[in-house]
Amino acid sequence: MSYVIKSLAESGFTKSSLRKLSFDCGNAADEQELAIYIKRYALTNDQSGCAKTFVAITDDLQVLGYYTLSASLIDLPESFRKEAKLPDYPSPVVLIGKLAVCKSCQGEGIGQALMRDAFLRILEIAKNIGVCGIRIDPSNQIKQGYYIQKCGFIPFDETLSVYLPIETVREALR
Repeated sequence: MSYVIKSLAESGFTKSSLRKLSFDCGNAADEQELAIYIKRYALTNDQSGCAKTFVAITDDLQVLGYYTLSASLIDLPESFRKEAKLPDYPSPVVLIGKLAVCKSCQGEGIGQALMRDAFLRILEIAKNIGVCGIRIDPSNQIKQGYYIQKCGFIPFDETLSVYLPIETVREALR
């Protein structure tokens, strides 16, 4: 299946066309929330600057998956800060706040392509502003385990949140 990843703003969607979108990424409550987000909130948040959305779309505007990026801060444990030589206050990161793939396309590498695209965009952002890493707040332990095992993220607090140092991303994409 041929698709491109582009910003929601560049994709030509309107609020009306997004509401009519056929996007289903699963039956679990958190997966249903992701489907609702792209249909109801993504364009408004994108336009307001709260979160930028990027979509994997086909030529006929079928959304295969999406992710969001926004600025965030995290208070890393002292051991992380010392190892990375970071200051003793919250560190600036980019939050991948949402990441979803249409149920009919799962297992076809679209999620990996979205993650790679996010990493590349974050590296571009990091050329112009301070970014120490990437944060993801998975909705459950299974998803947290995926980010840890498949992507190298590190759990950093008592929540499900995970962190990936920006240097790790740079090295991986060289």
